[in-house]
Amino acid sequence: MRTHHEGTQERQRNPTRAVAEAARLFNLLGYTVTSLDIVERELRVRWEQMDPSPGGEQLAREAFDFSAAASDRLLRTAVEAEETGPGKLDAFVTAFRSAMERPPVEGGSPALFAALPSFEALPFLEARVRAVVDAWRHHVRRIIRLGIRRGEFRPSALPEQVASIVVGTMEGAMFLHRLYGDASHVDRSIAYLHRYFESEVLA
Repeated sequence: MRTHHEGTQERQRNPTRAVAEAARLFNLLGYTVTSLDIVERELRVRWEQMDPSPGGEQLAREAFDFSAAASDRLLRTAVEAEETGPGKLDAFVTAFRSAMERPPVEGGSPALFAALPSFEALPFLEARVRAVVDAWRHHVRRIIRLGIRRGEFRPSALPEQVASIVVGTMEGAMFLHRLYGDASHVDRSIAYLHRYFESEVLA
């Protein structure tokens, strides 16, 4: 068993370890008040009764931000690896599939499904979830505008409309996958989006 001093030294060497573990637990349990209490208790046990990070709402904030940042890195890496507008658009969609198969934080990515039922109990999460979705929509709008300028997408393609359809479809598909444990919902949604891109977006 670690001593209090040894635990303190380990925490100083790994300042995000407790937050990363909290993010994993929140993703698995959800961001409800009850789960928040469970996560805090679990972390205290693992860290020998130490305060692993700011408790209560601050712990939930840091955990959500950790998950969101990890998911954003995965998304940005996928999109930036492509040179063309169509490639970037496809990479954005398939990044959701990759996050489902290999989530950057165990339990799901980017913790949106875990956070949504918790707005009433933990209202500070609503602004954070909105910021994540705003970032996704911003990514898609930029891709569409870039593709239109390059002649890769139709001038009639509406960036805001495409962003709503892509984000809404993929997040809904992830919800169904989480609810039923069936990846076919995600595959069908991706196939639908590819047909939509062919008929409405690609030049």
